[in-house]
Formats: sequence, structure tokens, C-alpha cells
Amino acid sequence: MCCLQGKIKLSLLTPLPSAIKLLYEGRNSLARSFRKDIRSYNAANAFSSLGVSMDKRILKGRGPTSFTIHGQLSHQIGSLLPESDKSPSYSQLCIYDPHIALECRQKRNLHLNQAILKIIQEALLESNELCKIYKGVYDFLKSANSNGGESIPIRLAYTPTTDPRRYNLPTSEDIAVIIPRDETEPTSKRDIILHLKNNNLERISECHPLYLPSHYVLLFPTGDLDWSTDMKHWDVKNERYFTVTGKEKKNRLTQLHYFCYRLFERTTEYSALFRAGLLFQQFIVDAWASYEQNRLYWIRTHQVDLRYDVYSGLTDIVTNGHNPNDIGKKFILPCTHLGSPRHIYYKHPDIFMTVTSNPKWPEIQNELKPGQAALDRPDLVAHKIRTTDQVDRIVSAEFPDPIKHPALFETIKKCMVHGPCGTRNMESICMENKVCKSRYPRENVNDIRIDVDGYPIYRRRKFGKSYHVRGHLVDNKDVVPYNPHLSEMFDCHINVEICASVRAVKYIHKYIYKGHDRTTMVVGAKDDEIQQYLDARYVGPTEAAWRLYGFRIHEELPCVTKLAFHLKGMHVCVFNPNDTPEQVKEKAENQKSSLTAYFDWYEKNPTTKAYTYQQFPEHFRWCKDNKKWTPRVTSAFSIGRMYFANSNSGERFYLRLLLTVVKGPSSFESLYSVDGIEHKTYREACIARGLLEDDNEWDKCLEEAVIMKTGHQVRRLFCLILTECNPSRPEILWEKNALKICDDLPYQLKIKFGIQDPSDSDVCDYRLFLMNDYLLESGKTLSDFPNMPLPCKTWNEVVTNRLITEHQNFVYQGLYEKAQEKVARFNTEQLNAYTEITNSVRNDSGQVFFLSGPAGAGKTFIYNSVADTLRSEGHIVIMVASSGIASLLLTGGRTAHSTFKIPFEVLDDSVCSVTKQTIHAELFKRAKLIIWDEVPMQHRFCVEAVDRTLRDIREIKEPFGGVTVVLGGDFKQTLHVITKGTRQEIIGTNLKEDVELPSEIKKCKSTMDLLFKVYPNLNVEEVATETYLQERSILSARNGDVATLNELAINHFPGELHEYLAADKAIEDDQPIENRGNSISNENIQALDPPSLPPFKLQLKVGCPIMLLRNFQPRDGLCNGTRLMVVQFATRVIEAKILNGSHAGNYVFIPRITLQPSVSETPFQMARRQFPVRLAFAMTINKSQGQSVKYVGIDLRNHVFSHGQLYVALSRCTSSNRISVLLGNEDDDKTTNVVYPEVLL
Repeated sequence: MCCLQGKIKLSLLTPLPSAIKLLYEGRNSLARSFRKDIRSYNAANAFSSLGVSMDKRILKGRGPTSFTIHGQLSHQIGSLLPESDKSPSYSQLCIYDPHIALECRQKRNLHLNQAILKIIQEALLESNELCKIYKGVYDFLKSANSNGGESIPIRLAYTPTTDPRRYNLPTSEDIAVIIPRDETEPTSKRDIILHLKNNNLERISECHPLYLPSHYVLLFPTGDLDWSTDMKHWDVKNERYFTVTGKEKKNRLTQLHYFCYRLFERTTEYSALFRAGLLFQQFIVDAWASYEQNRLYWIRTHQVDLRYDVYSGLTDIVTNGHNPNDIGKKFILPCTHLGSPRHIYYKHPDIFMTVTSNPKWPEIQNELKPGQAALDRPDLVAHKIRTTDQVDRIVSAEFPDPIKHPALFETIKKCMVHGPCGTRNMESICMENKVCKSRYPRENVNDIRIDVDGYPIYRRRKFGKSYHVRGHLVDNKDVVPYNPHLSEMFDCHINVEICASVRAVKYIHKYIYKGHDRTTMVVGAKDDEIQQYLDARYVGPTEAAWRLYGFRIHEELPCVTKLAFHLKGMHVCVFNPNDTPEQVKEKAENQKSSLTAYFDWYEKNPTTKAYTYQQFPEHFRWCKDNKKWTPRVTSAFSIGRMYFANSNSGERFYLRLLLTVVKGPSSFESLYSVDGIEHKTYREACIARGLLEDDNEWDKCLEEAVIMKTGHQVRRLFCLILTECNPSRPEILWEKNALKICDDLPYQLKIKFGIQDPSDSDVCDYRLFLMNDYLLESGKTLSDFPNMPLPCKTWNEVVTNRLITEHQNFVYQGLYEKAQEKVARFNTEQLNAYTEITNSVRNDSGQVFFLSGPAGAGKTFIYNSVADTLRSEGHIVIMVASSGIASLLLTGGRTAHSTFKIPFEVLDDSVCSVTKQTIHAELFKRAKLIIWDEVPMQHRFCVEAVDRTLRDIREIKEPFGGVTVVLGGDFKQTLHVITKGTRQEIIGTNLKEDVELPSEIKKCKSTMDLLFKVYPNLNVEEVATETYLQERSILSARNGDVATLNELAINHFPGELHEYLAADKAIEDDQPIENRGNSISNENIQALDPPSLPPFKLQLKVGCPIMLLRNFQPRDGLCNGTRLMVVQFATRVIEAKILNGSHAGNYVFIPRITLQPSVSETPFQMARRQFPVRLAFAMTINKSQGQSVKYVGIDLRNHVFSHGQLYVALSRCTSSNRISVLLGNEDDDKTTNVVYPEVLL
């Protein structure tokens, strides 16, 4: 890094004048004063002035002093003589009598010591070659002016000598004083222009070798020349400098490498840099600013050299005879420039860490000169701070044990205590309006939690221990979050934070999302991104040193290949505006993009394994020189990323969407084809693949369903489309499909009503009546859908309240006798429960019971027996459960949310969405008993909301309005799920222990072994029957493991794989994000896999088990968690058979619907239109609660993480002999169990 392995060879710096060296190293008062105000002494003697805006807040603050610039930095030089009304300064002073010059310097710098100013001036006049050059120029100009000549400018041009190593002292051989013959003679922008008199300041080019020496006279008091553009690398092998010709860049010495070389201290030379304190800070910032401004200057000046346009545009323009200089678009600040707008990427991290260097590090202390502090050596700080490869996930905000971890304790006490502030220290820099800006001291909490804004509230337990820090007592409330491993390793301030949401990264935004340090500014030249960047830039010494050393600001692993995409003939072609039209056209025809080269590969190699465009760089390398893809021969790979396209960009957007999913296309035209059908546009192809939402798909869905089945099932499907899919014109959908889905109704009218020859109007009216009747089950009617026709006739008896009628219909002849048969089978405890509940109902006691018992204890048996008995006596019994699956086990069961209309987001004061005038309120008034199963899975706010609502509707202040209520469940099973909730939030101390599994449970060696123990002969045709699937399931605690097991199972399941793609979109504030222009790419949304949503790519086979993810029609057994078997599928509808519950064996249709995740961890809300199912060879333990199967497999490679999960998993099977378990370690017989003892009754 320091010399590029010998390729940088520069001559040694000229030794400092002895007088100035004594000032750097002396220990007397003059030397100390010199070093303290070294920036002022340097400015007082400099030839050029510094044009820059400094961030004075840092200089005036109470922290360490730091030289930080804001905006652009330049060196400026004035005329040799001042204006008549002004005193001389800077280079003007070197031509005056030394006594007068010293007096002027003293007047302009009253705070400086005159003796020191005299020492410096005398040393510079004696040793600095620039003084001699300036005096010579002045004498010439004065002579020319006195002889009546015109006031002409003189150029100081750099003319390098034949020996590249001789660039120390500027002589007449190096710095030529050029006198122009006339005003028309061209001058170089890199020359220094001197005038005898001129009111304007001339800017010195950053490429001139006097750029830095002319200002930093105390760092280079003899005038050693700086970097120049002609400097070359040293040829180590041949011991000579390389010869560089033309535009060859490889062997040129760059400005960045030159500065990096200078920032290393060498024993062979004496450098004032490392002894100059704040002046060294200024030099480093200046060096980086000059390097970056040079790069920006090149970008600006070369934008006119290369232009670009699309291929089709070039061919048209060249054919029409236009000049290439008049076409194309200019480049702007490119994404390759770090900190440009195109370089910034939006994504909040999972963990954020800031590292503050410790000035007591031995690596810093050992390198400091006598009297120096760490702030004097930003180069050392930049060397030390490097990020570790891995970050431990544990974040602590407490003092470590001083006995067990003494070193860590000292680091935390020294580096990780905030303030102290508050009432203990009102003068702390964090205090504003008598309040700490960082909200310290924090509160004491026993468990980490996330607040409403997504900020983590770290554990800070109250131990009663406090420690003295900086003269004040502190405790855990004052500790800044840290990582114990990193803090102990680096012995410095390392703040580690968990990023729970985008709201929680405002502080982080200043570090990660911003690019370079920026500030707000007045918008000026809005089209000039280079000027905007410079105007907003902040640069400090440590950052400048870091960049000059060439350290990375960020790293990307693996590397990313940027993939171009464009419509046919619209690829970008780069050309020189000075080329002839024929040359431009030829270049355009020969230039290929990465996309056209991708098509060419599959056109020439059609048998090669097919990859999507973005997968291609993982297996092929893009050669920029010859514009070709070549197969990778090493294990290295790259991730492909296409540029973003907004949905408003039309066909370009749809082409990009197709490229994310289509594998191995050979041309633009091949993307139009879907299942052998050629479409006219990419949009049509996207719709055909299911990648876009389209109302016509409901027509397609019903059309395909009619081919499979007719009558009742298709009508149910139509109602499902109305209630779940929200078609824009339901009346048109009805008119198109009414005859197809109701062709069995004439026969039904004949059988049910005796109408031998029903008229068309009768058939039409009856089908509307049936549709309305189906919709009533979902709490809707045809009138809820605008423009839908309504039935005219009453085809059944007048029903005043359909809900009451529905409950009354549970009574049938022989129900009482059936109930008594069940009662006769009760044991003593069951009979006691039965008697207590029925007596409370008969006596209107309004008691509240809780029925508890382990899985298999007969709770459901008691529920149904009680309900049958009381219903046979004419009482209304409402039976609900917390989950759809559990409700299917209850006679007439429904979910609690649908029955009581519990709000989705329930709070401590919520009420249900039921008013006193509704049919639901009438049902609740007449109900005598409410049975609510699986209550432990429900949030207590839900139960309280129902209690509050029933008291209001029934106008009785007793619990639940005086209705007898039976709450049931097993607290040993899983509790209500709170996403990322803490134990306190779930139960309102956590017992973890390893439990030994019974010996009869089969242990598996791998996931494959587990799969085939539960599903033997899975890959054999005709083995996977309905009964086979009903009796088997694999359980796991984590969604990721479930997805892996299902993918493994479907790959071994026989049959043809059918893939369904989803139509995804991002939504913010109920508006599609594409309408707002936000850059959220399709593949980013497609990669999201929330557990409550189906996957983007749903892969199914006929006969495979699936699970429903939505409560569709509970009356028909379609609930969230219902297991089904795929019977057949089409493009827009799936036919399946229910596997579990009282509706097992029934056939149902499933359409695509639009779903949103209940909880989103992204900064936006997503919506996905897909079939609402997932594969169900395996399921989560929580989903399995309430189900029983004959053969169970349990994946415990990742142990359970919540209360009751292991108990639920093991209790799904009636015999432990039929349980197979996969543990993390094959030799283990134990697994971790999690229990909350305080919730057990």
C-alpha cells in the first residue's frame, strides 16, 4: 500500500531549515506556541490563500479539535502588488523589505508571536525557492511597467526535467517563467498566472506541482514540488522509470498513490507532516479534496467527449444525415463515483455498529511524537479502525461483572457510559433545554422489547450497583448498547444497535444512507450534479486519511454484475461526437449489450441449462472488452442486478418483469410466447404468466372451473370471487357466466318445487336467490355489490334473522338421545363439568367456566355433548374457537373473530364491530351459552372486547352480559403469538431445560430420513392416497425449516410439476408504490416470503397436500389451516379435496386472491395475488394445534423457541411409537423445551 511493492520511487524530501526544525521539536515556550498555532503561522507566511468554508462548529465545540471543510476547496493567488487601499498579504509580502513584511504579518495576526514570525520569515527567505522565483517575476513586471509596457500576465508553467526523480526544489529547469508574445497566445489552465496588479484572485490548478507547496510553507519550507501529471511508476525489474505514451494509464503514478506514499513515515527522511498537528489535519483534508476535485473535473470535461444514445435512434439519425455532435445525451455524475446520488442504496440493515477510536490504543500512543495527542495524527486513527468480519448478535446495555470480566468492565466504564448528564451534570454537551438529546439515563427494564416506533428498549436490570465515572455515580441506565466481544477485543467505543424498523434508523441514516457527509443547501443548478455534490460535501481529516490510504468505504461480497435491459433496438451505444456518421453507425451495429449477448448465448447453445437473466452471472462472466458471456471456470460467482424500471415506463417495465422469471430466452420475440401462445405485447405475456393483476382472470377462472365441475361448486366459487377477489364489474362477470354456472337449476326447480317446465325468469330469479343465500354465510348480500341484480321471489320461508335460524337448524330428531349416549360415556370429571355448565344455563346463573385439560382429555367431546343437550332443549348455543381448524371440530363452530366481529388490531379498550340493531346483536341477546375453545391462543384484549360488547348489547353489567360462558384450552400448549414479542408481552421468567425424549420415539439421521420415515414410498406412483396424506405430517417450529422440508418432499413426489407465479406489488398509504415513482424492484418483492402469504413461485403436483392460508367459507370447512389434496388444476383455478374435519372428502375450487401480510418487516406494505395455499407435507407446530394424525415427524434441528411448542408437537400423535424426530446432533437424546411455569394452572 505504501509504495506499491517498489513501483513508487520518489527522491527524499529536502531537510528542513534548522530554525524551523527546532520549532517542531523544541520544548521551550516558543516551540510550544508555534505548534499550538501552527495553522495561523503557516497562513501568515503562505504564498496562496485557502478558499474554503470551514465547519467552525467542530473547532468551537467542547470535543476534540478537528479541521473539517464544507463544500469546495481551492488555493488562490493574487497579484504581486496589493490594491492601493489595502495592505499586502500572502505572496505579496515576499517582495517587500523583510522588516516591512514582518510588520505587516504582525498587524494581520496580533495573536501570533513576533519572534516566531521572524524566525519563519528568515528561514523561508533563505531556503524557499519560490521566494526567488516571485522576486524575479516582480522585477521583470516592474521593469516592463516602468518602461511604458502593457500590464501583461506571467505564467509559471511546470516543465519537468528529464530525470523524474528531480522534483524536489523548483528551479528554472522545472518552473518556467513564460512571457506571452501577445494576448492571443493560449495558456494552460494548469499554469499559475501572475499579474503585477489585478483585483481578481487566480485559482491554482490542483494538478500544478506548486499547488500544495505554495500554501503549506511550514510543511515544505524549501518548496519541494508536489505531484504532477507526468509522474510514472518505477520499473523494479529494469531499474528505470516506465515510458508512458499516449493515453496509457497503467504505469502512471496517480495522485492518490502519491499522497498515500507521503502519508507513511520513513526513517530515511525527516517529514514535518507527522509533527504538524492541526496543520497536518488540514493538509490531509486538502490532499483528499484536491484529488477528488481532480476526478470531478475530469468527469465534467470529458462528458462532451463521449455521448450515448440508443441503437435505433443512432441509425435513424445517421441515416437522416445529422451531425453526431448534435445527438445523444450528456453523462452526469455516475454511480461509480462514491457518494453520488446513484451510489446510494435504500435498505435498512439488521444490525448497526459505530466504532469510535480509543486514543489510548498502544498502536496510536507508540507512534505519537513528544507532546502530541491522537487528534494530531488522523493517519494513525485511520490505520486502526477496521470493521470485524462477523458481529455477534447479542447486544448488551448493562455493566459486565467486574470480577468475571475485569478488562471488559474497564472498557465499558471508560468508553461506553453516556455523559453522565441530567441533574448530575447539566453542563453535559448532550443537554438541550435541561433534557438529554439522547434520552439518558434510560429506564430500567428486565427484558428487551420494541417500542411503538420500532426502537429497541434494551435490558437494563436494576441491580442496586453503581460506579464512579467522571466524578459521578452511574448505573445500567447510563450504559450505551455495546457488543461484549467487540468491546473487549478493540477496547474502544463500539455502539451496536438492533435495527427493528426504518423509523429506528434515523440516526443510522447519517452514516449509511447519505453517501458522503452532506448538508442541506439552496438548490441552484439543479441539472449540475457535480456542483451539487461539491456544494454539499463535508470532509474531515480522519475520513480524508482513510480515503487517501485507499481503504474501502463499503465492500460488496459477492460482486454485483450490473445488467442492462432494454427494448429491441434500444440498447445504449457509446460514441465520440467527432466521429463521422458512418463510424457512428458501424460502432452502433457492433456494440452488444449484456442482454443481447444473453439472448445470443441461448440462441447458439439451446441445450445449455436455462437460467434467468439475473441468475446468469452466477454461472457466466461478462467480458466488457468483447461484449460476450463466457462460462465461469472457477468457484467465484457474481450476483446479477438489472437496472430499475418504473411501471409507468410501459413495455420496458413488462420486459423487465418477464426477465426476472423466464429462463433461457433466445430473443426478444421468444418472451412473447407463453404455453405455445404468441402474445402481441410484453404486458399480455405478463398477464398470461400471472405476473399482473387483471380482471379478465375471473372469467378465465370460471371458464376453467365449469370444465371441471358444474352446479353447487361453481356457484360457491363465484361467491368466493365476489367476497375475496373484489372484481371491478361484478354484474358483467355475472351476465357472462350465469348460464354456465347454473345449468343444473331447471332440474332442481322441478325436484324441489314441482315446477315441471320452469321459465327463464324463474331460473334466473332462483339462481340469484341461491347466490344471495351463499353470500349471507359471509355476512354479505347481493346488494353489497353495486349493479348486481337482486332476486324478486321468496323461494323459502320468510326468515327474520338468518343467524338465529341457522342455530335453530342444528336441532334434529334424535339429537337429545344422541347427546345422552355421549353423557353415558363420561368419566367422573367430565360428568361434573357437564352438570355444572348445563345447570348454569338452565338456571340463568351466567357463570363463567374454564375447562382445562391436556390434549386427548376429551374437552371437545364435552363441548359438543353440552351443545347437543341444550340445543335439543331449545336453547341457542354459540360455539367458537380461536383458530379455524379448532372450530371445525365443534358442531356449528366458527372462528371467534368472524362470530363476534373482533377488530383485527385489538387494543385494551376495543369493542367488537356489532351494533344493537344488527342480526348479530339479536343472536347474542337470545344466546344462553357461549363455548370458546383454544382461548390461550387468543390475545386477552379479544376476550375483553367480547365481554365489553356483550355487556353493552344485553344491557347487563355482569361478565359477558350474564351469558354462561365456557372458556377452554390447554395452557401447556402454544400461547397467543406476538411477533418478536418478549416473554413479558406474551404472558404479561423463562424456564428452559433440556428434556430427554422417550426411547420409543424414532431418531432420524437426516431430513431425507425423516421425510421417508413419515412418508414411506413417497416417490412411488399411486401410493399417496387421500388416507395416506390424512394420517401423516411433519412439524417444525420455524417457517424456514418447513419450507425446506416441503421443497424436498415435492421434488420426490411423483407427477409433473406445475408452477404458478404471483402478481406482486408494493403499497404505501393505500397507493401502489409504482405510482409514486419509488424504486422498489419486482425481484425484491418476489423474494419476500412472509409466512402468512403463499410463495411467489408456488410449485404443485396433482395429489400433493396443501394448506389453506385464509378463512374462506368456514361452513364448508374452508378455514385457515385446512389441509387439502390437489385434484386437478388449470391456469386460474385449483380443484382440491378436503382432507380433515367433518367436511373431509368434499371437493372445492380455489381461485387466486390478493393478500397482504398481517405483519410487515419492510418499509413498505406488499400485496400478492396468488392461490392462498402452501404445501403441507410439513407445517409449523403452531398450525398443527388442534389436529391429530397417525404418523408424526418432528424437525428439532432448531429447537423450539416458545412455550408449549414441544408439548403440542409430541401430542399430535396418539402413540409415541409412531413419532420420528430429527435432532440437531445425531448422538443427542435430548432437546430444549421452553415452559412459562406461571401460566400453568
